[in-house]
Amino acid sequence: MIAQQTHEMNLLSTHPSGEEEWLCPECGRRYMMQWSPSINQIILEVGDESAIHNGSTGGLYISPTGVNAADNFELSEDLRAALEDALKDIDFDDPPTATDS
Repeated sequence: MIAQQTHEMNLLSTHPSGEEEWLCPECGRRYMMQWSPSINQIILEVGDESAIHNGSTGGLYISPTGVNAADNFELSEDLRAALEDALKDIDFDDPPTATDS
């Protein structure tokens, strides 16, 4: 397994709206982070997508959630059937919005 590079993000500024602008000085990744009313991240510059980007401010440390892929992972037939049944009526090309009734 190849170890991923880790890059440290720096907080550039906090805008009057409360959004934070973060930058990775190593690869140029740059994004806006909104914490409230819900967490939202807007990528402005992609940078090195293969690197793990971490950052911290005011005692809060952010990093990506760890995900481990299982080798040869397969769904059971029961789980596969349940997922297919749950997803069959979803229109992924026209998802509902908050204003839809």
